[in-house]
Amino acid sequence: LQLFDALDQMHRYDEELLRRKLKGSKILKSLSSEKNYLYEHLLMVMRGYSAKKSASIRLNGMLQDIEFLHRQSQMEACRRRIRKARREAEQFEMYTISLQLIDYELSMIPTYQGDRLAEFDRIEQDYRETIRKYQQLVVLQQASRGLHTTQKGPHFESMLERFLPRIKNEGLDQNMTFYMATRLLNIQSRQAFHKRDHKEAARISGETVAAYQSRPDFMQEKAL
Repeated sequence: LQLFDALDQMHRYDEELLRRKLKGSKILKSLSSEKNYLYEHLLMVMRGYSAKKSASIRLNGMLQDIEFLHRQSQMEACRRRIRKARREAEQFEMYTISLQLIDYELSMIPTYQGDRLAEFDRIEQDYRETIRKYQQLVVLQQASRGLHTTQKGPHFESMLERFLPRIKNEGLDQNMTFYMATRLLNIQSRQAFHKRDHKEAARISGETVAAYQSRPDFMQEKAL
């Protein structure tokens, strides 16, 4: 705390001034290690603050907890943590993290106390469904970014011809998750703007804004 207070009073770091401020303090004997400790502690505090706002940071922290519990063979505690993480990963459509969590579930089947075959079937079905959602989201993200980069260029129509059939063939215009729906709205808005149908583009943009306003938690997460 003494080191932090001394640094906090400085507008620019000055080693000699710092040593004068700390004259007579035991901190001076190990100033370098004390500064490193303070730096690591501040990082930890900032990570904790960010974790309150960011689902991705919370989920990565949960993955570390799960790995620790798994290594310690605390399987029931590990399963509870996995279930909590899965709910949050699904809420924010973070499918790569969901797949990591499913891998942990698969590795824990030998310790499952119930019907292991039924548990394996449940996890396999969950895995296939997560893969399906992830692949669909990737197509929409690629289309949205591709159309953005060619918006004012001669290749916009070619980009549409590349992605629109894939969106239709994979059924991405039906039964979509929230984030998928907003990506599709983004694509439709760019398409309308390209056709100079500004009224339709404005309508779709308004629909997109309304969708995000209905999920402020999601909007905040994607903005971080």
